[in-house]
This record gives sequence, C-alpha cells and structure tokens, in this order.
Amino acid sequence: MATDYEPERAEFSRDGHEAARLEVYPQFFRRLPEELAYEYMGQWDRPVQRFLDVEFGIDTIVDVPVDSLRAPLRVTFQERFLSRLWWPCLGVTVTAWNCDTGNPAELHKPGPDYFLCGCFDEGKMVDAYILDRPRFVLNLIDGEFKPRHCQIRMNHKSQEYWSIEPKELRELGCVAWSLKDQHCFIAERFMTEEDS
Repeated sequence: MATDYEPERAEFSRDGHEAARLEVYPQFFRRLPEELAYEYMGQWDRPVQRFLDVEFGIDTIVDVPVDSLRAPLRVTFQERFLSRLWWPCLGVTVTAWNCDTGNPAELHKPGPDYFLCGCFDEGKMVDAYILDRPRFVLNLIDGEFKPRHCQIRMNHKSQEYWSIEPKELRELGCVAWSLKDQHCFIAERFMTEEDS
C-alpha cells in the first residue's frame, strides 16, 4: 500500500529528477548526459511504474552504455529531494516505515541499487549524495550502523525516516558519490585497492 499522492510534492520530485539528469547522473557514471537513458517511475498512471515504485522502491532506472556490452547496464535509484530550507537540518534521509499502513518503506524494499539524496532549489541541484544501498544494508546487518547513529523522525504522512549525517555514512563507506566532492568514492576505493 502506498502513501497518499501529493501533486505538489510529485512536481518537486519530478523537477529534482530532471535536474539530476543533468547535474548528478552524468557525473556519477562519467558519461555525457545524452549517452544515458532514463525510465522515471513518477508516472503513476502507468501500472508498471507504480508497481516498481510502490513495491520495489525504484524511482528511476538509468541505462548506462558500456562499450564491451551489447546492451546498456540498468542501474536503479530511489530518489529523495529536499529544498534548501530542509537540507541543513535533515541531510541524507532514508524512509524506514509507513506508520499509517503498517508497512515497510524504502529501506526494506529490494529494488534500488543506490539512494540519491539531493538538495534541489530554484531549478538547480545544490548538494547531492549517492549512497551505496548494498553497503548500507550490510552495515545495518553487521551492526556497524545502528538507528541510534541518526535522528529518527516522522513526517506529515506518518512515515518514519532516518536523518543521517553524511559524515557518518562516509565513515562507513556508504557514500558512493557526492556533488560537492565531484568524484566517485567507489572508483577511488577500487583504484586504491589495486595500487596496494
């Protein structure tokens, strides 16, 4: 079961997604914007998109071309955009539970490869982090990251979400990329391991 649809919020998310197509995804994948193809799940009038969003937590699928492959790789994202007003006090947020429905939220859904959390304001991406979801989940399973490491909050839709300091996520190796740093931490990690 999904939370209530809010047209204003949907429009803000759609605008954030469009900005991410230009300012986030090309830098993360090291591709020109026109090389990437997108399937956006914000079109809830289409049953497949609604299903992928509600059941699997997928907001966007990015098709990334790879020279040695016959078809592009499909990479999935859960997107969360906040305005400049909320970003300083909330930072990176991950929705954990829908209290009204009694159902798990994005944290528990199996679909996204990555979480994109961005500060979107006046048509531009101000800040953004891409979190490595499998690494984040493994940190939870292993007990390295505990909910007490973040602030647990409730939004107006009765969704429990975690507000996490980017520094905490970086220390756990969960930040794959950040807009302000403009580089990919995963690639850096692999290059470091190969060099040693």
